[in-house]
Amino acid sequence: MTLHPATPAFLDTLRHLLPPAVFREAEEWHLTEPRGRFRGTGLLLA
Repeated sequence: MTLHPATPAFLDTLRHLLPPAVFREAEEWHLTEPRGRFRGTGLLLA
């Protein structure tokens, strides 16, 4: 199974299907691995 990043079109679809309370901005602690070795990139959490 190949994973692909979420596109803006996909996020727009989710925003139309789900209530606003489901979405929030990704914070630094969501993107950083506990040892601090790796940092992800993210747009939002749902």
